Amino acid sequence: MSGVWEPALASSVIGAAHQRQGKPCQDASISCILEAGCNQLQLMAVADGHGGSRYWLSQVGSALACIQAKKSVSKVLDRTPLTAIDRWRQLLQQELPAAIHSGWMTAIEADWRNRQEQNQPFSPLTYGCTLGLVLMAPQWWGCTGLGDWDLAGVERGGEVRLLSQEGDLHQVAGEATASLCQPMNQQLWLARTQLHQLDADDQLNVLILSTDGVRKSCATDADYLQLCAGAAELKDSMELSQGLAQITAEGSGDDVSMAIALRRN
Repeated sequence: MSGVWEPALASSVIGAAHQRQGKPCQDASISCILEAGCNQLQLMAVADGHGGSRYWLSQVGSALACIQAKKSVSKVLDRTPLTAIDRWRQLLQQELPAAIHSGWMTAIEADWRNRQEQNQPFSPLTYGCTLGLVLMAPQWWGCTGLGDWDLAGVERGGEVRLLSQEGDLHQVAGEATASLCQPMNQQLWLARTQLHQLDADDQLNVLILSTDGVRKSCATDADYLQLCAGAAELKDSMELSQGLAQITAEGSGDDVSMAIALRRN
């Protein structure tokens, strides 16, 4: 093994502005350890519901996105050894995005059928949200998703780097951010997909995944990276939740989610 990941922390906190307005938290997050035989894979994910009258069930959409990410990864883990790195790269690029999107669509349609508004026309827009997920194996880590989430890495020496952010590809469709409620677009997922092998000399120490409310609460990118450096020192979920509450109160007022994974060597 080239390192062991500590159990990841994850938390979502309602935005200060949403709390004052009596709105629900439209963010969701998850961290878990998935096992299949000798395979042990960690997953962390964050999802951000778009909010507003057009997306009035986006808090449900974000929760279902995290659930579906876990289900889809669990299925492929059952039949794919973690040592098959090229296969996992292909899964992150192709099959997993398709499975997550399809499963999410099925889940939101099922949710709609159980609502009193079921006689009205169904629209995926109602549940619109982003999704970012990170997988961590002893030998590698990878990510995929779509939307305006951010992923940062903290190295052993304390240097912080932005590893993934949303580019401009989604703007071709005229949207503020890519979303699960849009038709499946492989290129949008592919733009956010990475897989990196790890060895004993790799300097990566911490991965930090966050929804856009965290970065929007920072005046500059440098401030965001400094915030991530501080978050890497958090010890438990309670500290993370308290930190997120402070971020939204002093920053954008938006809902905020963060997931943190520490690698031990």
